[in-house]
Amino acid sequence: MAVNPPDHVPPNRRAMKEREHFLGTLKPSEVFMERVVALTKTRRTGKVAIPDYVGTPGMVLVSDSHGEVERYACLYEALPSTVKYAYDLGDKVDRGPNPVETMYLLQTLEVQRGLGNHDAMWLAAGLGVPAQAIELVRWLMRYNEVNFLTSGFGIDLRPLQRYAEKYFPSGTHRIEVKSTISPSLEAAATYLKIITEATVRFPEHEETILNESEIRIRQALFFNDAEKALAPGELEVFKRLVSGNALSAEDRILFYRLMGGVRELNEAEEGIVKHVAGEFLRNYPYFNFVKWMIGEGDLYFTFRERQGYPCDILATHALIPIDEHGELLPIAGKVGRECFLDLKRKIKLGIESWRQYLDYGSTLMLDMHRATIDTLGMLPWDKSSPVYGREMATAARALLPEGSGLWKEPEVPFFTVFEKAADPAMLARAKVNIAKSFEFQNPDNFVIVRGHKPSKDGKFQVLAGGTVINIDGGMAANYGGKSGAIVFGSKGAAWLDANTMTFTRVQLPCDRIAG
Repeated sequence: MAVNPPDHVPPNRRAMKEREHFLGTLKPSEVFMERVVALTKTRRTGKVAIPDYVGTPGMVLVSDSHGEVERYACLYEALPSTVKYAYDLGDKVDRGPNPVETMYLLQTLEVQRGLGNHDAMWLAAGLGVPAQAIELVRWLMRYNEVNFLTSGFGIDLRPLQRYAEKYFPSGTHRIEVKSTISPSLEAAATYLKIITEATVRFPEHEETILNESEIRIRQALFFNDAEKALAPGELEVFKRLVSGNALSAEDRILFYRLMGGVRELNEAEEGIVKHVAGEFLRNYPYFNFVKWMIGEGDLYFTFRERQGYPCDILATHALIPIDEHGELLPIAGKVGRECFLDLKRKIKLGIESWRQYLDYGSTLMLDMHRATIDTLGMLPWDKSSPVYGREMATAARALLPEGSGLWKEPEVPFFTVFEKAADPAMLARAKVNIAKSFEFQNPDNFVIVRGHKPSKDGKFQVLAGGTVINIDGGMAANYGGKSGAIVFGSKGAAWLDANTMTFTRVQLPCDRIAG
């Protein structure tokens, strides 16, 4: 890592007590709480009849609500109380307007919570992982939600504010921003984030040292005035990079070299990033919020034929790590189910280390399990992560036009090969390996339900020859404001559209077998 974790200063008890009032200022309204509590009543008929082809309803799965609690609540209000069990597959907040209300709904309705990559970002920031702390701030600034941190938790961003005002005032930088409230802050956080995670994003340049000419070109990519200092040859290179045309292989390599060649923040910048990470680490209300968000730290749920479902079901946020041949890929030496269980153990270990730091002022567990915490820091945005599975392209998207060809985030074989079912032999091999790992009886009669990648039309998608169902329809307004939920019963499954409140039959593997 380019930046060390924040100093483990014992929490200031008085300051923690003073902060306890912050969440109270953002608590749900009495009307909303009454509305949610009403959903806990038994013998509730709901607003939409469950189709006969579902059979006896068992459970409902939702994913990627991103704080869009109104659509979320409406889905539950539409269902009768005979749908007894509810599961959320992750990415519960940010991008949507109601994070506190979303957490209240999940807690009150006893929804079982799976981990999404956004949830993992909130967790890693709380554990003091510098890159994820500054990324969370950047993300919430980007979507005009940073007040939730400052007003909701009392997170102090003043050092970052002063830095942004000095170096990133409007018109001085080339960094692409979306924020309408704090664009300078977003630009500053983006700049710090690119450097903080350079060794992770550009590992091939871990030993690279830029020459003076390369440093000048790099500066021009970030700052408008720096272009004036470029020599004619350097200016030619700079204009090629920002032209909007697809970059040649040589220029692609150069851009990655320029981004990976600066891996260290200066002393003041490192102090800012460590300050932000420490603000999360030492914040008790934030700790409680993250605990609510991640539940038991589960990365998957399984439901089986012997429980009364028509097929075996594996529900997870994004993917099962596999290679292009259909073999299970190891993470820390473990594959499939064992990999997910190991990550759950590490999440619980991270939470306990954090709790002991807050409760006792002890850094022993945080220090002892630093390698584990670093692993959790990779979960939100790493290509090898089972809750992400893409190669993040923050630097290219911040500095280059889309036409450069570097905006696209390369994906793992689960998405590019398995789900597209282009290779029947790979598909069959992967199904056998996944079924064996998760102890499913029939590799042809199980389904993977996931979220993570919003569909363009807001509906569910059936992928991998019927083995995968994507239920991320883009619930948050920033993703289209559609989506829905999938209901499983003793005979089949149905998709409940959040906008039309109508059901659509979802074909399961057993339906094809019977046919």
